[in-house]
Formats: sequence, C-alpha cells, structure tokens
Amino acid sequence: MITISLVLRLAALYPDDVIAGILNRQGRKTATGERFTANQVGSLRRYRNIPRFLPPAEPPSGELVSIRKAAQVLSMNTSQHSPLAGGWFIIAGEQVTPGAPWQIRITDELRARIVPQAPPEYLPMLEATLKLGVSRQTVFASVSSEASSKPCL
Repeated sequence: MITISLVLRLAALYPDDVIAGILNRQGRKTATGERFTANQVGSLRRYRNIPRFLPPAEPPSGELVSIRKAAQVLSMNTSQHSPLAGGWFIIAGEQVTPGAPWQIRITDELRARIVPQAPPEYLPMLEATLKLGVSRQTVFASVSSEASSKPCL
C-alpha cells in the first residue's frame, strides 16, 4: 500500500518511466517481485485509477539554480538555515529525483517575497514563541503548513 500512495504522489509530478526509476532506486518490487518498468507503473496507475502525469502547457518561468546560488541571488545567508524545510524562509524547492540536489526556481514573485526588513506587523521568532506560548518548532510547523496549503512558486 505504501508503494501505491507513493505512485499517487509521484504521478502528479513525473511520467511513468521516471516513476519506475524512482521505485527501482528505492529497492521496491512489483507484486511478482520484479523491478518496475514504465508499463508496469502505467498498469498500476490505471488499475488504481491514478491519473497520469500531464506536463504543464507552458514551461515554468524563472531560472533553476542551486541552493547556494539562490542564496547569493536573493542575498540570503545559508550558513544559518537552509531556505528549504524549516529554514527562516519557506521557499519551494525542486528535485529531479530523490537523492538529486535541490534547486530553487528564481522568479520575480520569489524576489518580491524576500525583503531586507520584515513588515511592522511581523514578530521576531522569540516574541512570537512567547506571545503564542509555543516552541520555535511549532511556529515553523504552523508557517510550513500554511505555506504548503498555497500554490508553490
């Protein structure tokens, strides 16, 4: 059942041949104990009514760069926190496949989100944790869940 839920998530992002490669790199096997092929992934998708990947009508805009390069372009310091997953800034990252380096798409919208001074209604982390009576992790989790409910860049 774990493989099926993984295929469900991957099918929104990748074609069947890429999904087969990901499943094989993770050491997963078909119901008959074989390595996955694009045909087997397609059969599994159709049997479980999982829609196939449809590439976007237009390619995404913006330059795809490494995290280090994105930090330079956006004037951010990566030595404190990664801009991905739990860092001070929540930025959508892209990965060709699990294990591949993370990359960030630099768009005008992303550049507009990074400002030198926080708006006056924003609180520093210490004040937010004290005011809310929760830990830093809880604040990060709340911000992360809010960000993930919105479309990614």
